[in-house]
Amino acid sequence: MKRVFILREAAFGDHIHMSPVIRAFYEEGWEVTMLYNFKGAQIHSYNPMITHHEFFEQGAKDCTVEKFKEHQKHVMEAYSSYDKFVSLQKTIEFELIPGENSTDYYLPLRMRRDKVNDICFYDQSMIRAGLTHKKYMGKTGDIFFTAEEHNTVLDWLEKFKDNYIILWALRGSMYQKAMYPIASAVCNEFITRHPETIIITTGDDFCKQWEWENDKVIHKSGRMPFRQALNIAKYVDMVVTPETGLGIGAGAFGTPKIMLLTAASITNIVGNDKNDYSLQSPAYCSPCFRAIYNTENCPKGGRRFINGKIIDHMPIDKYGTETVTQLPLCVDFPPEMVLNRMEEVYSSGYERNWDRPTEMFS
Repeated sequence: MKRVFILREAAFGDHIHMSPVIRAFYEEGWEVTMLYNFKGAQIHSYNPMITHHEFFEQGAKDCTVEKFKEHQKHVMEAYSSYDKFVSLQKTIEFELIPGENSTDYYLPLRMRRDKVNDICFYDQSMIRAGLTHKKYMGKTGDIFFTAEEHNTVLDWLEKFKDNYIILWALRGSMYQKAMYPIASAVCNEFITRHPETIIITTGDDFCKQWEWENDKVIHKSGRMPFRQALNIAKYVDMVVTPETGLGIGAGAFGTPKIMLLTAASITNIVGNDKNDYSLQSPAYCSPCFRAIYNTENCPKGGRRFINGKIIDHMPIDKYGTETVTQLPLCVDFPPEMVLNRMEEVYSSGYERNWDRPTEMFS
C-alpha cells in the first residue's frame, strides 16, 4: 500500500478546507498519516480515513520557531520511507490571504482580486497536494464526531425541538471578521418577527461583553468549546457567522448559513457549498484578500465603540483612558441587508435532520 504523509498547521477553517485531500488519498488506496496542530485536532481527531495521527503545536509553551523547524526536519527524516510527503503549510493564509509579512499584501487591490477572486479554497488545497484532475475539484469538507458527541448535542437541543434555532457567531480571528456591531439589533428584530426563534450565541471569552439580554437568546460565548459549537451547527435551522471556521463547517454539513464575508470572496470560502446564503460586504474594499490584524490603515465604518459598547454618532476624542475603537468599513454591514437574507433562509423550506447516529464515527 502506498503511504502519504500530510502536514498542516493552521486555523479551524483552513483545516476544513484541506480535509477533502485526506479523502482523496484514502479513496485512491493510500495509507494516510497526518501531522496537525491543536486546531487541526478539533477537525481531524476522529477521521477514520487517517491511519496515523501526529500532533505538534507551534504556539505551545516553550515551543520556539527553532524547535518547530527541528521537528519538521525530524518528520522529513523519520518518514522518509513514505511514498509522498505533502506540506499544505500556508496554502491559503499566505498564498491567497497574505499578512503584512508578504509582498502580496502590498499589491494594488485590483491585482489582488485578479489573482485570487475566483479560486475556491477547497480546490486550492487539492492543487497544492498535487491532486489536479477535475475529479478532485468541487468538494466540501469532512468533519467527524463520535456517536457520543452527536447524542450529547441532540439531547441538549431536544428542549428546543419546536423552535426555529439559529446559531450566531459573534466574531472570528481578526477585526475584519466581526458580527457584534449589528448582532443585538438584527437578532431582536428577527425574534420579534418570528417569536418561535431561539438564538444561540457563540464566541470566545472576549465576546461575552457583546451579548445582550433577551429571553430567546442563549449565551454560550466562552462557555462552549469550538468543536461542540461546530457539532451544533449540523443540527440547527440557520447559522450566521463572520468569515470564520464555524461558518465553513456549517457549509460542510449543508446547513443553511449566512457568512458575512469581508477579506475573501464568496467563491473562495463557499464556492462548493449547498444551502449557502452568504453576503459579501458592500464596502468598496471588500474582498481585500488580506489578513489584517492591524486596522489602522483600513477605511473606517460609521460605528464607534468605547470598551466594546456602540457609541454611534458621537465624537471620537476626549474619552480619557477609555479604549475607543472605530471598526473597518467592511464590518459595517447594513442590518436590513442581513435581515432580508435571514428571511430568505427562513422561507427556504429547509428541514433539519435530527436522526441519531448509527455508526461510531460520522
